[in-house]
Parts: sequence; structure tokens; C-alpha cells
Amino acid sequence: MYQIIRAGRGQWVIGQMGSILVRAFFVVLISAIAAVLPFAGNIEFSFEWGKVVRTLASQRGSEGFGFEMGQTLDFRFFYEILNEYTPVQLMVITVLICTLICTFLGILMFLLSLFAGKLVAVTGALLFVAALFLVENIYGEGKRIAAHFIPTYWAEVALSATPVSGRYRLPSLTYMFTFLLVIILVMSVIIYWKVKYVEFNWENEDA
Repeated sequence: MYQIIRAGRGQWVIGQMGSILVRAFFVVLISAIAAVLPFAGNIEFSFEWGKVVRTLASQRGSEGFGFEMGQTLDFRFFYEILNEYTPVQLMVITVLICTLICTFLGILMFLLSLFAGKLVAVTGALLFVAALFLVENIYGEGKRIAAHFIPTYWAEVALSATPVSGRYRLPSLTYMFTFLLVIILVMSVIIYWKVKYVEFNWENEDA
């Protein structure tokens, strides 16, 4: 209540949505760094894929390889993606897509909490997270259709160039970026309008 009164409703809600985006970016960035840490001291930084990666990818890398580095780690390599992007390009694209996915979930929770309360907000986000496992276990045309509407499934960008039974598992990058940006913008506008005109119940944070 104090923050909203001091900052004004408009500035407060913009600040809240902006903080969701910033926090999403840093969470994804930390995750990306953590993914590289197991290879510390055993990797060479380059703008091209190394021979080891290409060799593993060509030898059914999508089935996964185990590496013993203090603990057993499983990694998959998709050969098709190696010909589409450089390591830096794929990392940047993955960080951007995952940042938008996390922002989408955060903004969705904000929106649902304004209209239906915190419990519904958390449930809605969890349903989207759980839906990626549903998509993963669908086969045929149904998988391709479902994948167009479940943003949480798009985090594995390396699958975007790998077809299954002649069909690509993920929609195009253009579609993913456009969908996420548009839906985040639409939800943000609704949130801004709601906060500007809703009558807050200062005694009940869920109202």
C-alpha cells in the first residue's frame, strides 16, 4: 500500500512488471553459467563447434552421453542444430527465449493474482510447466500442434532444427519470439488497466 501511494499506481505496476523481466533474465543467465561450470578447465572457448561435439553429435548424440566429472552428468547433442547456429548464437538465442518464457510465467501469475488470487496464479503457472511433459509424450501431428501453444516446451531450443518423422518438434524461432512478445504485451496492458482502476482491499492482499 505504501509503495503504491508513494509511486502512483502507473509507475508501481510498470516497476513490478519490469522487475519480473530483469529477475527472469538474471535467473536464466545464472542457469546458463551453471551449465558450463561442470566443464571448467576442460573446455576451449571458440566461436565454432569443436571436433568432439561434432563427433558426439554424429554418433547418435540425441540419446545422451554420460560424463564423469566428480558426478555422472548426461548431455545430448543434436547434430542438425550445429549447422544452423554457432555456439554463441545458440547460447544467446536460448537465453533470450528462456528469459521471455520466465517473464511470460511471471506476468501470467501477476495477471491471475489480480483477477483470481495467489492460489490460482500459482496453479496456472504450474499447469504450463506440467504441460511440457504432456507435449513431450504426444506423437505425430498432435505434438506439433500442441508445441505451438506451450511456451515452456520451447526452452530446449536445440530441438528446433531436429525433425521427428518428418516434422519439427518446435515452431520457428520467429513464431516463438513473436508469440511471447505479443502475449506478454497484451497481459501487461490488461494488468496496467486493472491496477489503474481496481479498488484495492488494503486489509486482504489476495483481493
